[in-house]
Amino acid sequence: MLMNVSRVGSNPYFAILGVKPEQLALAPPTLLRGKLLVPGRSDDVMLGNRAASQLGVDVGETVDLLGRRFTVVGVYRGDMPLFDGG
Repeated sequence: MLMNVSRVGSNPYFAILGVKPEQLALAPPTLLRGKLLVPGRSDDVMLGNRAASQLGVDVGETVDLLGRRFTVVGVYRGDMPLFDGG
């Protein structure tokens, strides 16, 4: 797993976590909308419910993170505030 904290929008502490789709499938988060990440789709992203709300995006829309554009494929509920906000 990779982790970075960056300013995204008005949030100066936006947690960005990188997990391989194969690893995510072993312990998936509670999915609220959309689907899990799949192998081979490096421009897809899942967002915590709070993060999606703060960024004003939902499944099917795009979001810019760390200078790259991603398509939101899933929105999940994190068990901890850190994970729900990124």
